[in-house]
Amino acid sequence: MGTAYNPFIVRNGLVVHLDNGNSKSYIGSGSNWVDLTKNKYNATLYNSPTYSNRSLTFAKASTQYAETTSNIPNLSVWSCEAWIYFNSVPVSGTDVSAIVTTIKTATPTVNFTLGVT
Repeated sequence: MGTAYNPFIVRNGLVVHLDNGNSKSYIGSGSNWVDLTKNKYNATLYNSPTYSNRSLTFAKASTQYAETTSNIPNLSVWSCEAWIYFNSVPVSGTDVSAIVTTIKTATPTVNFTLGVT
């Protein structure tokens, strides 16, 4: 959410930039999440994640998720960063799935899905 906290995001080498706190990326409703880079690797939101206070909430154990709509060129090295906020601390002994829940690779492309299971 660079526009609210730090507008100076390093953009050198940035391939995808989805920011639900930036109205240019997500307007607060609908299923289109716009990539803020020139690459335009937009994502689609599925099954209506909750949007409130400039935050998207993906319900645990639901079918709510976001998935890139275009294939991202295959990169030999890449990383994904996400900021998350838990409404409560997970109960001891329970698992919390990774934020990147699916990585689809098909030479020469990569797609990813964000969500909680």
